[in-house]
Amino acid sequence: MTNLSHYGSDNLTEDNKNVNDFLTAELERYKDQVRILKEKNNIDKASESCAQSLEIDNLKHILSEYLKEKESLKQKVTLLKNDFQKEES
Repeated sequence: MTNLSHYGSDNLTEDNKNVNDFLTAELERYKDQVRILKEKNNIDKASESCAQSLEIDNLKHILSEYLKEKESLKQKVTLLKNDFQKEES
């Protein structure tokens, strides 16, 4: 095993400080990346939710149009039945 006494405690302290500074900077960088990814995820979810809401509104509109058309066709059938019954009598 190497004797570290000749290396000097000042050098060890400086090395430890450099390592700590590097690791602290890396940790901050990772925290920033996590924050950015979380924000992006929230934006993506909001965007998806908005798109789904628009699709739901569109489907509601289409359904409403189909229901109106169905009601109109029912009325026409009823009128035709009445006309047919009048002609038979």
